[in-house]
Amino acid sequence: MVSTPSTAARAASGPRAPSALPYELVARERRVLVPIGRRCPFGCRYCYAGDPELTAAQPLSAGAIVAALEKLSPDSFDIIQLGYDGDPLASRRRLREMLPVLADTGKHINISTKGTAPPELRRFLADMHTRTRMGLSLNVSATCWDSAPDIEPRTPAPARRLDSAAALRAQASIPFFLSLRPLLPSVPDTELHELLRYARDSGATAAVTGPLYVLPDGSNMAWSRQSYANVPPASVTWSPVPVRYRRIGDDQRVAGLTSYAEQIGLPLYPKNAPALQRLVDSACLKQQPSHCRPASADCAEPLADTGSC
Repeated sequence: MVSTPSTAARAASGPRAPSALPYELVARERRVLVPIGRRCPFGCRYCYAGDPELTAAQPLSAGAIVAALEKLSPDSFDIIQLGYDGDPLASRRRLREMLPVLADTGKHINISTKGTAPPELRRFLADMHTRTRMGLSLNVSATCWDSAPDIEPRTPAPARRLDSAAALRAQASIPFFLSLRPLLPSVPDTELHELLRYARDSGATAAVTGPLYVLPDGSNMAWSRQSYANVPPASVTWSPVPVRYRRIGDDQRVAGLTSYAEQIGLPLYPKNAPALQRLVDSACLKQQPSHCRPASADCAEPLADTGSC
């Protein structure tokens, strides 16, 4: 099983929180999705995470999450992906409770965020990157560029998110991805090209993309004046609680974005799992988690003179 944190570390995660999860965590594609357990404050107009089925059963105890992880075979996953239900960088007290406990599992921890990290939080994340055997990484989510003030009005501007991740990479060698998800039909590819170029210039390891999830009643996309009623709701495999969404994908658009990303020298993956696994499999991350700085998804060995890939 995964290594067990000390009693003191468990106590620090919040003694008044529930001590057991109301559901089981599941390892799929060598990763486990772990909820931050706090609602995201950003309120992006397309967000599905306000679904009460998704948020009602969120745990409040980091110790309970580790206990659930201990039930899994240690060889079934390498990655803990934190924050599918909320934003860890916007829930900083909660993040400070959870990361020390999760770091002691020895797994790689990927943080999904639209937030930014001020200097004090960057120092904390740098310490956690050194503490965990397989290091940290960030998934910086952005769906648009010029449209952001309308679609993501309470969220830091995309450039600010990527600048923050670049500062963390420079300070602590923590790699980051650009997450172009969800792909919104109303956002033109020119905005996504701008995001890809900015991410490349900021030092992103790679980019990932993914579908749009529409609530069964369509409420999270009512603002777009587009109907998705012809797409039947279906269960998703990634959620530890049973939820159903209308999954809106566009393979042709993904192929075009992949081709553009390849032209500018930034690998783009169709989903998170293979991008993260490629990073974790790199010898540099496993051998030098606090010093290696992968320059691309093809990084495999650290350079002897700099400790960078």
